[in-house]
Amino acid sequence: MNSSKVSPKSALCLILPSEVATEIQAIRALHDKQFYRWPPHINLLYPFYSDSDNVFDECAKNVAKRFVSSQLQPITIHLDHSCFDFFNHKNSCTLLLKPNQEAKNKLKKLHKDLEDLFPDLCDKRFPEYQPHLSLGQFDSTRVKESAQQFATEWESKAITVDWNIDRVCLISRADFNDSFHVRKTILFDGTVL
Repeated sequence: MNSSKVSPKSALCLILPSEVATEIQAIRALHDKQFYRWPPHINLLYPFYSDSDNVFDECAKNVAKRFVSSQLQPITIHLDHSCFDFFNHKNSCTLLLKPNQEAKNKLKKLHKDLEDLFPDLCDKRFPEYQPHLSLGQFDSTRVKESAQQFATEWESKAITVDWNIDRVCLISRADFNDSFHVRKTILFDGTVL
């Protein structure tokens, strides 16, 4: 795959199913400038190869073979009030949900397996993979307070999201103004959809 072009218009990720996304989408709709472009997701490899010349077909086959050979089992992520956190950036902050430690370890292993499969996609900017689901962008003076407010609301309403992961998705968009579309889905049992 070394000859394939890497593009910020493609990703290999986990997409939160719509049936469990209501509470997360309510936050994203108000605070995430990427709400209409990205589905609620956790990136595994981003950027990814450009979706051209049957590259996604070849990648999906390689991922499916890896999943079958490693006998990958479904991963369950439980998200609740304790999962709110944020990343600081130069001029803003990202509010996010991070998985519990057990799920985080499994996602890190999945990420490492995929990096081993596609070594030219290793993102050197981030030495350690931090699985997370972005909720929105906030000013650095408001993000900590906002995280606490959302956590308090989720706790008072007993809001939880249980996400059973048994697939990854290859997504892409035609241009930077377009939204992402799922091009290939690879189940952990090796089935490619």
